[in-house]
Amino acid sequence: MEASAVEALTLAVKRAPDFAEGHHALGLALARGGRPHEALEHLAAAVRLAPDSARYRAVLEALQRQDGGGEAGLRAPANQWFGFAQTT
Repeated sequence: MEASAVEALTLAVKRAPDFAEGHHALGLALARGGRPHEALEHLAAAVRLAPDSARYRAVLEALQRQDGGGEAGLRAPANQWFGFAQTT
């Protein structure tokens, strides 16, 4: 299911590159699918496109904090920050 979500969202942001919610959703799907570095790119795009969104910024910052642990650091706590993103 995650692969199809990533495919659909990738197509959506290609068709509408200024669609902040699309970048945010794609970033979450990528992170959930174990692709945190790609997720960071799209989560950052969402913040650039909608700089007043506290939700987008909080999710990006949460994943960036995990980036200090390298690849393993990003993957291990993905459920923790993703759970946070769902409740924000």
